[in-house]
Amino acid sequence: MAEELRLVYNDAFLLKLSELITAHYSAFSAADFYRDIVADDWPDLALKARMTRITQTLQRYLPADFHQALAILTPVSTHFSSYEAMFFPEFVALYGLDDWAAAMPALAHFTQYSSAEFAVRPFIQQNSDKMMQQMTRWSKHDNAHLRRLSSEGCRPRLPWAEMLPEFIADPTPIMPILRNLLQDGSLYVRKSVANNLNDIAKSHPDLLINLVAEKRGEHPHTDWILKHASRTLLKQAEPRILRLFGLGEVSHLAPVKVTTNKPSVTIGEAFNFTFTLETTAKCLGNLRVEYGMHFVKANGKRNRKVFKIGEGQWREKQKVYSKTHSFKQLSTRKHYPGEHKLEVLVNGQSVAECVFNVTA
Repeated sequence: MAEELRLVYNDAFLLKLSELITAHYSAFSAADFYRDIVADDWPDLALKARMTRITQTLQRYLPADFHQALAILTPVSTHFSSYEAMFFPEFVALYGLDDWAAAMPALAHFTQYSSAEFAVRPFIQQNSDKMMQQMTRWSKHDNAHLRRLSSEGCRPRLPWAEMLPEFIADPTPIMPILRNLLQDGSLYVRKSVANNLNDIAKSHPDLLINLVAEKRGEHPHTDWILKHASRTLLKQAEPRILRLFGLGEVSHLAPVKVTTNKPSVTIGEAFNFTFTLETTAKCLGNLRVEYGMHFVKANGKRNRKVFKIGEGQWREKQKVYSKTHSFKQLSTRKHYPGEHKLEVLVNGQSVAECVFNVTA
């Protein structure tokens, strides 16, 4: 996937960028710009490295004055979108750290066409108090892109970005921003808020648990955020978070048995399994159903990963589940032969298991 993404920066893209810049800056040397971009190791560069190459080369061929460069890049940026345009905010992060007065409006503009979530982090690292005040102002902005930036940019563990150790150790400066967004009307923003809270909960679960206890039930948007934010704690079967979401004891369930289509599976094939949940009560009730797969690692030990099957309020007395788990080799998960274990989990509690072999 990353291989395909980086190919957006092709000759046609560079030609379009050069033509648009030249329209606003006649002294721009498009031929030299292209030559420096594609020189040397360009074919081997990954997505982020290509982005940075474009950013740094732009700085050499635009006016040295940061304000003048922004005056050219600002209208040009409106012709691009998504991840391909993230070199515009990166330009601000690399060359605008000493000029906050110009940098902040530029980031606010550029984030509306791509995202400045990575570009704000050097400013946080330089002066977290000042930058978080700015992020708080953005959290109240009419534009959803800026509200989303206020949350996404300060995520302690933002993927593909440097972590923010200061906020991993103490995330309380983030909380006023997230509280401002708990009822946000944009799903784009709500997803970011939930992801930020999920990041925080990995080191400070009590912060999220207390927020759920305080805010759950206030607003449908808030409830969605809190539930999505709690996904790691729910997978970990954290007892307090399970109780807050009404996921209690499962002693009313009849004994559960897992049946499989075969006792072993070859790497590359699919493993099918079925189980039935049946209750001695009037109905199954509020259940979160998952399965835990204990994968064999390269060292022969097993490591469990939990997969969600479903969650809901079941009025039935019985429900049958049939699932398929692929053992196809992936870039994100390599499979090894050996004895694996499958667990059925209901409200975080193991109610059945089976052992099977994975062969090479």
